[in-house]
Amino acid sequence: MILNEQIALIARETGWSLEYIRELPLAQLNSLTAEILYQKAIENYRQAYNSALIVCTLASSKSHHYSPEEIIGEMPERSSMSNNDLAKSPKIDKIILADEKEYELTPITANIYAELEDKFGKSTDELFDGKIRFKVYRALIYLRLHKKYPELTEEQVGELLTTDALLKSKGE
Repeated sequence: MILNEQIALIARETGWSLEYIRELPLAQLNSLTAEILYQKAIENYRQAYNSALIVCTLASSKSHHYSPEEIIGEMPERSSMSNNDLAKSPKIDKIILADEKEYELTPITANIYAELEDKFGKSTDELFDGKIRFKVYRALIYLRLHKKYPELTEEQVGELLTTDALLKSKGE
């Protein structure tokens, strides 16, 4: 599901503001979307099941008794993104930069992706197509740092993103 569709679905189903939804970490946004789709599928299945019971009654004979599952299939199952994902607090990512300081990175949200798309004039899929683009990576780290460390400029973040700093952060 496309990010905008997820946001629209959540807004429609919850009544939450777009601003609030865009600030949700993507893991929670994805879990919430999966749960809403599951709940809607269960609701639709129950309605179809009642209709299938009527069809079974009409179609069944002495030689064969039909079950609703034969007509509409099995009940939908919850995806691997469970309610537990929604209840968890987002994991706080940290990075150690070249100045040897540890920085907290805010979760990646729809707003961060939107800012990247605006800045580079490309869709998120185009920006993250498996190729390393250091301008995009620097901008992503800058946006994740900016709320907690507004004094840092994007250029300063770029200076602090050395290979050694990245390797230290990956090793932890």
